[in-house]
Amino acid sequence: MMALRQTAAIFLDAYRELNSRKLFWFSLVISGIIVAAFAAVGLNERGITLLWWEFPADINTRVIAASVLYRYVFTLIAIPFWLGWGAMILAIVSTAGMIPDFVAGGAVELTLAKPIGRVRLILTKFAAAMLFAALQVTVFAAACFVVIGTRGHTWDPSVFLAVPLIVLVFSYLYSACFLLGIVTRSTIASMLLTMLAWFLIFGVSTTEQVFLSLRAGNELRRERLATLITGLEAQQPGEEASAQLDRRRKQLEEAEAGAAAIRRGHQAAYAVKTLLPKTQETIKLLDRVLLSPQERATMQGSGRPPTAVSMGDDVRIRPREIQERVDNTLRARTVPWVVGTSLGFEAVMVGLGAWLFARRDF
Repeated sequence: MMALRQTAAIFLDAYRELNSRKLFWFSLVISGIIVAAFAAVGLNERGITLLWWEFPADINTRVIAASVLYRYVFTLIAIPFWLGWGAMILAIVSTAGMIPDFVAGGAVELTLAKPIGRVRLILTKFAAAMLFAALQVTVFAAACFVVIGTRGHTWDPSVFLAVPLIVLVFSYLYSACFLLGIVTRSTIASMLLTMLAWFLIFGVSTTEQVFLSLRAGNELRRERLATLITGLEAQQPGEEASAQLDRRRKQLEEAEAGAAAIRRGHQAAYAVKTLLPKTQETIKLLDRVLLSPQERATMQGSGRPPTAVSMGDDVRIRPREIQERVDNTLRARTVPWVVGTSLGFEAVMVGLGAWLFARRDF
């Protein structure tokens, strides 16, 4: 019981320290502005509305429910761009100094004089930072839940899945900041190095998705060529048909040779990505719950005539086909892979940081 009270006291003290910082309230104000803008958007039978303005569009209540528009904006705009980037940066800036200030400012000696284990002490500090992020996301999600319910006429509790998912993403990044804060004892260094690590994670993820797009395009090209070859083989033999058949077979051989190089590049990028946190993929797990593939396709304008592009010769592939294949691959990735491997990275960072803190002389 005594240990529980000690932990609660340290946790509360850490939270008060974070709550006193202006960025906490600044982030809440921006969240309020974004929710207000979110509520200003509407949908009627003619198109999209913004307050009293009306914009005729293919997306309207005759083809899709208003609740889908709100869930789409929440899932693919509000969450990734505000909570996934803007608020995440503010949260890292707000919490980056928590560990360095503690281990370098003299407060650690006073705390260590109390009968409390070092590992429990530093992990409590880590947990307090998670609460800081959770409060921000919960307020934002609750406000959006009310907007979707009142404006979209659908009270969907799945909106609150954003809370654990965004907190998970923050925990991935803060675990690196946590370790760097213990090692460097510098707020600026730990913050900048964490931002650099985040940029590298984003770069690896983008590289893997580029290879995935190339792989999908190559697969579609080979499928088109195989169909063309089958059709030419069924035609009456002739000089022109024979020349076209030889050309298509040569194109297929080149595509298969290119596929091997693309596959190796993708496997290397995927292997590196497996070891790192999946920030983007974790956020996109919300997309799987709140939007069906049909609803997402409708919102992205699937009714418009697609435009095919050349794959380097006269074989033309629609970009939408490539994107659909990439999306299907990403959605097929399991939650244990997305979250489990990311938590493995976090466990290594936090475990190493706690070990260093426990062994360091103060």
